Amino acid sequence: MKGDSRVKTGTTAPSRVGQIGMVVRDASRAAEHFSRIYAIEPWYRAEFVEKETFYRGARIELDAEILIGFCGGIEVELIQMNNDVENIYSDILGKQDGGIHHMGFFISGYDDKVAAMKAKGVEPLQWGTLRTKGGAVTRYTYFDTIGTCGTVTEYIETKFLGLNIPHSHFMVRFSTLTGDVKRVRL
Repeated sequence: MKGDSRVKTGTTAPSRVGQIGMVVRDASRAAEHFSRIYAIEPWYRAEFVEKETFYRGARIELDAEILIGFCGGIEVELIQMNNDVENIYSDILGKQDGGIHHMGFFISGYDDKVAAMKAKGVEPLQWGTLRTKGGAVTRYTYFDTIGTCGTVTEYIETKFLGLNIPHSHFMVRFSTLTGDVKRVRL
C-alpha cells in the first residue's frame, strides 16, 4: 500500500515516541517544578545495580540520577549528571545548561532495529545496558540525529525474565514491588 510507512520501512521501524528525555542540573528540583506547573506526578527513581555504558565506542563510568514521570502516555525522563565523565549529556549541559535532549522509542527486536539504523547511516553515539535491583534489563542506544532532527533519538528495550516490558505508568508502579524503581517523595 503506497504511503503506508509500515510497508516502506518494514519491521525495523519503531512504533511510536514513548519518552521525552531532558538533561537537568537538579532532577529533584526539576521534578518539583513539573509537578507544580504541569501536575506530572508521581515520580520514580530507577534502582540500577549494574551499568555498562559506551560513549563513541569507549567504555565510560557514567554516574547519573534518572527520575521518570508520566504526562499522558509519554514517559518524561529527567537526567542529572553526578560526575564529569564526557558523555552524551555533557554536550547539552555545556551548550545550554540542559534541556530537551532526546526522543525515546520503546522497541522490541533491539539488535535488528539498531542494525537497521546503522545500515541507514545513522550512527550510535552512546549505548549500554542497565540492570535494576528487581532484575529488569534495559538496553539502549542514542543515535546522532541532531543535524537532521535537532535532537538525539533513543531506542530502548526493557526485558524482565526474557519478556519485553512496556514503559507504562502501570508497569512502573508495578516495578516498585520488584525493586526496579522507587517512588520519589518531593
